[in-house]
Amino acid sequence: MSSIEVPTLKTQRLILRPFSLEDADEVYRNFASDEQVTRFLAFDPPRNVSEARDTINTWCMYCSVPAYFHWAIELIPLGEVIGSLRGIVTEATSVASLDACIGRPWWNQGLMTEALAAVMPFFFNTLSISCLTACHHPDCPAAGHILRNFGFQPEGIRRRQGYSNQGVYDEICYSLLRSEYEQIQEDPDRALWETLYQKALSVLNPREISSCIEAGGVGAALYTASRHIYTGVCIDTACTLGMCAERNAIAHMITCGEQEILRIVAVGSHGQILSPCGACREMLMQLGPNARNIQVLLSREPWTVMTLQDLLPNWWY
Repeated sequence: MSSIEVPTLKTQRLILRPFSLEDADEVYRNFASDEQVTRFLAFDPPRNVSEARDTINTWCMYCSVPAYFHWAIELIPLGEVIGSLRGIVTEATSVASLDACIGRPWWNQGLMTEALAAVMPFFFNTLSISCLTACHHPDCPAAGHILRNFGFQPEGIRRRQGYSNQGVYDEICYSLLRSEYEQIQEDPDRALWETLYQKALSVLNPREISSCIEAGGVGAALYTASRHIYTGVCIDTACTLGMCAERNAIAHMITCGEQEILRIVAVGSHGQILSPCGACREMLMQLGPNARNIQVLLSREPWTVMTLQDLLPNWWY
């Protein structure tokens, strides 16, 4: 790989730029001194500003290597560095591995999502890599949530292959192929659908509750107008008291105070996408006048999405 400098990237709230030694105080104060942040990272956290400066110096030295890219995440309104994002390219396979962290006061504000959105085009378009990968600690599920939102697919768990300054752990790994990235760029909604599919898949847990009840053979996930995701599983009984996964997810949504659905998907025990049954279509349609516009994912290969109106034409009401 020819030498490419770490580029400066700008988003609505962030500037991603190379680190400098002048960042030492902000790095230490805003995230490197917080063990709730650094416990997931491989490097030993600095114990003071002087050690933070040494750490940054090491990072800057690594950036002279063509396959190493490391950004300081600067929050524009604050004018300070609040985190870091790093990508290391394996030239033989054209794969880039990502890791990142951000200070605790800025968790759950969409900032890491914003940072990842800024660097992905650099890796896929500028460097023309074939795949992005990222792994996270089991105690950091938010990282997996961010990756799934971008269409990253779960690779599985690599047992005892993750390492942080707290020791060895089982790491949860994701990847995004170039072809998947390009498909998402053509259809930005695809990433959200993939997240819903993975959410539905994640609640699958076929099991026998009693001699009369089985549950978990079908999972469903729905996305609301408030941008929340609710899930549910099927409950099959020896009589008609059970419910489908879709209706279970609807009940979950209503319990949480919402009522307007934009999208829904149901997944069977082998990962196959299932079309809502007649009872589920009826319940969805009764949610209100906008329900006819609910989008339903019917297939990933070929990609097929239909509205509830298409699935339930000439509704009786």
